Amino acid sequence: MEPKRVIDSIRGTVCGNLRRELIVDSFKVRPIKDFGAITQGSHQFCDTKNNLCNVSSEFTFVWENRNDT
Repeated sequence: MEPKRVIDSIRGTVCGNLRRELIVDSFKVRPIKDFGAITQGSHQFCDTKNNLCNVSSEFTFVWENRNDT
């Protein structure tokens, strides 16, 4: 599928209809010496119309420290 169609599909189905909430107890930060950190955890996706949160997923982000930012 071409990128524009994917983005349009997401805008039409996800944007404004779902919100993402962190599962606080799952959140971990692991420093990487002389580089930055890795954050990991789980979040759930909630339907904004009926406030149901029935889909969860794990995430991992790599953060690079550049000039203390």
